[in-house]
Order: sequence, then C-alpha cells, then structure tokens
Amino acid sequence: MSLWGTQVAANDVQEIDTKRWHVNLALGYGQLDNPRFKSEPIRSLVLPSVSYYGDRFYLENLTLGYSLYESDQIIIDLQTHLNEDGLLFELKGLGNVLLSDLLGYAPINDPFEEPNYADVERNISYLAGIYMELPTPWVTASLGAYQDISGVHHGHEVLFKLNRRFEYEYFATAVELGWAYKSSELSRYYYEIGPAEVHQESDRFRQYSGINSYARGILNLPLNPSWSLVAILEYNRIDSGIARSPLLDKQHYWGGFLGFSYAF
Repeated sequence: MSLWGTQVAANDVQEIDTKRWHVNLALGYGQLDNPRFKSEPIRSLVLPSVSYYGDRFYLENLTLGYSLYESDQIIIDLQTHLNEDGLLFELKGLGNVLLSDLLGYAPINDPFEEPNYADVERNISYLAGIYMELPTPWVTASLGAYQDISGVHHGHEVLFKLNRRFEYEYFATAVELGWAYKSSELSRYYYEIGPAEVHQESDRFRQYSGINSYARGILNLPLNPSWSLVAILEYNRIDSGIARSPLLDKQHYWGGFLGFSYAF
C-alpha cells in the first residue's frame, strides 16, 4: 500500500460530514521504503488530502466512488482508483526530484557491471470495479474487485481489508490488515523484464499472479477543532513469487508518517 493514501485513512478515524469538501494538510516527516531495485526511500514533508462525500458520489484523493446500496449491514459501491504498483515507479522519480537526488552513474559496456534495473519505466494504470463493505460492531470488512480500464496491462486485482477503530475520550486509533491479489497480467506488466530490458539471461523468469499484504496502524490526537497530531506506521509484504523479480530488491518494506494535520 502507498503511504500517500493513508491521510484519508487517518481522517476516517474521525467522523466526517457529508455534502461538503474536506481538505486536510499534514505537515511532518513521512517515509516509505521503495521495494524497487536499488531505489531510495520515498520521503515527504507534506501529506495532502482532499475528499468529498455526497448522497451517493464520493471522492477520496484519486479514488472516485458511487454508492449503489447502503444499509447497516452492507455497503456496495462502484469505485475507481490508481494502481499502486505503477505508483512505485512514478513516486520514485518524484521523490528523487524533491530531494535533488539525481546522481546515478552507470558505466556502459562494462562486462562486470552489476545489472541495474532502477531506470526501468512502467505506466500507472487506472482500475475500476465494485466495492463491498460489511460493518460490524467488532470489525469492518471490505472487498473490492477492480479491472484495468486504462489499457495499460488489462489485468485485475482483488482487495480484502479488515479495519478496527478504537475511540477514546481524547484520541482515536485504527488498525487495518489488507491483502491484494494481483492477476498474472498485472504482475507480468510491472515486474517481468522485457527483451530489450534484460541485462543477463539469468534474470529472465515467468511472472504469475500473487497476493501482497500489509498492516497499518493510525493514531489521531485532536489538539483543537482544526489541528490534530497524526502518526501512521505501515508494514508491507510482497508475494514471494512477485518478489523474485529483478526489478525488486525488497520483499518486506515499511512506511510511516509523524506530523500535524490541519483541517480547512
């Protein structure tokens, strides 16, 4: 999961009014390990969040949704969002620009050069599908099935999440566990190496579907009606089959943010 999506999750710890825009800006320090080959962690001092919840339509940053059915027992939505595998490729470049970390010397035609796949590029895809949420007094379970509608890889993914909120007199916390099934088409596009990208034959391998997982903890401490202290810690695990890709050098990676959020 992407750390840049957790600001909305942090806002979810609080009650949210409908039929109005919600703009939050968190200032602090955030870092997300990048599992891509020889890539620096993605760092940011700002986490913005924009959301809107109407009677049926809602927006959460880059996620668009439309409510089909809602009751106390079940919620069913149509939903679209950016694929997070592609964000790892784009956010790497963005993080490097923000840090002015553009040095990357790689000798050409050196037979002893270690293969370098840090510059391999992939496009971000946009997914659409159906989302279902089952709230209970103990935990909220959600399931979403999404298909690529951008024509990038024609694959699909299935997301399953368990979320539990804990509300106290002066602060609130949330714990979330998630699993993401990646189809073979999606995994092959992002993590297989094309013929023109191969540095050595041993790097060729066939990528199949896999299941990634994550665990996230969120703390929200309101200081006044506008300011809150926000802390986020996230652990991610890449499927062992996907982690074999030469484009990755981490199977387990962490992310976190600590700072102050202002609600406009």
